[in-house]
Amino acid sequence: AFDNVQNYSVGGIDTDFVVHKFSNKVFMIVTQFGKITNFFTISNERNYENDLFAKYNKQLKIQNKFGKDTDELQAGLRRIFNEVDAKGMEVIVSLGLREINREVLAEIVGILNQILSS
Repeated sequence: AFDNVQNYSVGGIDTDFVVHKFSNKVFMIVTQFGKITNFFTISNERNYENDLFAKYNKQLKIQNKFGKDTDELQAGLRRIFNEVDAKGMEVIVSLGLREINREVLAEIVGILNQILSS
C-alpha cells in the first residue's frame, strides 16, 4: 500500500495525489485523469548533504521516462519541484493535469509540501 492516497480539488477539478516514500526516492502521482499519463525522474544536481543552499538553489535534472513530454510539462515540473522539499531524494513523478497555470501549480506545491511534511 502507498503511504498517502488522497483526493483534492485543484483548480476546481478532482485531483488524485499518491505519494510513497522509499529510503532514497519519493514516488508521486498527481492526476486529474484518474490514470498515469507519464513518468519523469527529478533530481537535484546539487549535493543535498554537503551544500547548505542546495534546498534553496536547486539545479534540477528532469528526465522523461514514459509517456508524453512537452515543454509545458517540463516547465510545470520545474516550477513545482523548485518549491517542493523532497529532502534531497530523487523523485519519480507522473503529472497529469487538464491545465497547467500558475494557480494550479501553486495549489499542487502546497498540497505536496503538506503531504511530505506529515
